[in-house]
Amino acid sequence: MKPNKTLLRLSLAVMIMVCAWPAFARNAIRRDFFDTYPQTEATQLDDLPSNSNHCGVCHFDFNGGGPRNAYGLAIEVRMSGGMDPLDAILEIVNLDVDNDGFSNLVEITDPGNFNNTPTFPGLAASNVNGVANVDPGEVSPYITPTGATDITAPQVTVLAPTGGEVLEPNTTTTVSWVATDASGIAYVNIYLSDDGGDHYRQMARHIPDTGEYSLFIPNLPGLLRPAILKSRMMPLRYSNAKLKQRLGWLSELSFEQAVAADYLMPLQP
Repeated sequence: MKPNKTLLRLSLAVMIMVCAWPAFARNAIRRDFFDTYPQTEATQLDDLPSNSNHCGVCHFDFNGGGPRNAYGLAIEVRMSGGMDPLDAILEIVNLDVDNDGFSNLVEITDPGNFNNTPTFPGLAASNVNGVANVDPGEVSPYITPTGATDITAPQVTVLAPTGGEVLEPNTTTTVSWVATDASGIAYVNIYLSDDGGDHYRQMARHIPDTGEYSLFIPNLPGLLRPAILKSRMMPLRYSNAKLKQRLGWLSELSFEQAVAADYLMPLQP
């Protein structure tokens, strides 16, 4: 009987080793994912109330194992071709593996422009019903990035001056406008050109959106052709950091340059 007992012990040892390998591989991939995207630790990609330390980034079964979602499948295919997990993760950074219109990078790392990111890069509305060992209600808010920051420019119309006026220096003139935006107008800045619109200089900053402002005209030759900066919403949609990065800190900016940088909006007279 002893030989049989020895055989039994050996069989159990082999079974334990075989079963332990998928868990080891899964943990290695999970570790490499969070090493690549440390900002996602302690988020929904890491823990959910119904399944902590889950494997839902790559698997439909949040306990791990079984069919992989689109993100896990993309990693699996590359690992089958000889890549290690980390290289496979980096290889698919800019892909939209779940075809929801957002790259993996945006879904995982862009909390600034959306109110529900990070989202699961391998899940979409078309396949989320396949999740297991997790409360689907905890997953569904994090399928596709939503609640994007308002990035649509306000609609602004200058009522006066209409362009081409010649104004006396050291006097004041009334600038009037109408501005609308879905998020509301936080403030208005007024710019003045004295060279026919080639360059603009800021004349009034952070004034209330009252629709009217008494503007002092300095002793500058040329035509008065004002422009108003994009009214910025709160929280700000356009930062000074962006302007500095794109144009540098300049005392005067070419209006065309500024428009190209998506910072100023030309007005229709």
